[in-house]
Amino acid sequence: MKRFAVLFLGATIAAGAAQAQAGAGCGMPGKNGNGDVASVIMACSALIQSGNDSGVSLALDYEVRGHAYFERDDCRNHGECGLAIGDFTRAIALDPEHNYRLLDERAETYENNGELGQFDLAVADYIHALKLEGATPEYGTSYDSYAGYYLGRDEFIVGRYGDASEDLALFVRHPDSNDSEYAVAFAEAILWLHLVRARAGTQDAAELSHNVSLMTRTAPWLGAIYKLYLGKSTPHEVFSAAAAVSQDGNSFAIANCYANFFVGEYELLRNNKKLAWDDLSDTATSCARKDGDDVFRKAASADMKRYNVQY
Repeated sequence: MKRFAVLFLGATIAAGAAQAQAGAGCGMPGKNGNGDVASVIMACSALIQSGNDSGVSLALDYEVRGHAYFERDDCRNHGECGLAIGDFTRAIALDPEHNYRLLDERAETYENNGELGQFDLAVADYIHALKLEGATPEYGTSYDSYAGYYLGRDEFIVGRYGDASEDLALFVRHPDSNDSEYAVAFAEAILWLHLVRARAGTQDAAELSHNVSLMTRTAPWLGAIYKLYLGKSTPHEVFSAAAAVSQDGNSFAIANCYANFFVGEYELLRNNKKLAWDDLSDTATSCARKDGDDVFRKAASADMKRYNVQY
């Protein structure tokens, strides 16, 4: 899992030496001498079954094994995440103090569960986590900000545009200049924010223009998408810019995933359902089932169903 690796590592250290002695290998896969995912699952299962741990220590055992289940191919790439969800649910019941972190982890797993994810359950977990986080300020506003980003995208998928607008705005308005990952997420978030503003009936051309101006470096294909939404480019120019990306590595696939999705949404906002169908359908094939790209595939599928977009 990517979102709270540092926080999770801190919790692992705080669990104490007793767990390390009793269950060597039950830790983040590949870290500090731990083995691969299968080895971690085996080590954590043995520790859980031993009955030596209880309370917070047992919750950590389940959390670690949940992480390992999440990283397995059947969950990450095939949507079979029931085992990870089960372990996070057990950990939540055992460790109330860190419930908000565990809820976030379960929410991310819900996003991956099944062919199209369980975004209604993910949204519920994120909202619950945010409420609990207010009573545990040790992780600061960075938690609020990133949770707003992920929650906002999920709320878009389930059609809660007003809520998504508020949560994505929370992320966009609290920049972290020292966080390189924030800059990458910001580049995408300002487009999501514009979409939910439009769906909620809010005119935000000035806000979008301002947010785009904050981007110091922008890939040409992403710049073309910004210009499209600002009325300064065309769908053809977006696709041309995406097609010009080198086909080495993942950049070409990412550029074309973004192009298909955001052009499809652009057409849908203008009620051009035939054109939207072409692009959103292509999103399902051009966007990989992994990490961030998968949210576009699922959002496209949700909108095609919601707005009866057909050929």
